[in-house]
Amino acid sequence: MPEEVIGLDWEEEIDDGQEFEYVVLEPGDYDFTVKSFERGKTKDTHNNMAILELEVTDGKKKAIVKDWIVLTNKTVWKIASFFRSIGLKKHGEKVKMKWKESIGRSGRCTLAQEERESQKGNTYKTNSVYAYIDPPEEIDVQW
Repeated sequence: MPEEVIGLDWEEEIDDGQEFEYVVLEPGDYDFTVKSFERGKTKDTHNNMAILELEVTDGKKKAIVKDWIVLTNKTVWKIASFFRSIGLKKHGEKVKMKWKESIGRSGRCTLAQEERESQKGNTYKTNSVYAYIDPPEEIDVQW
């Protein structure tokens, strides 16, 4: 169950909060769980955009990776591969995009590693989703 996000008032009393470790995983294939989904718009074209927060694990460490999927005819391949990876679509099947149903579902993805620059000019590494991986097909064995 994802941890609930609770908004704070401007004058609210706070403590030190939870310990947070920024984790960057090596490029490769990993299991993930969809922790959250929100609707967004691109700044330039105002196209619809799914903003996903994925918890990705290598079995020892967990990283939070955000993926922004723009909803256009040119990105249907990525949308379809995301829904296939979490079991909400099969190859060749037409389905409605059920984004809210993706929360809590698991799949596999290929992570890349990018180097970015902060506003202060420092460089840092971050993970990005390179691709979503189809689940292994069930084999119908006839004995």
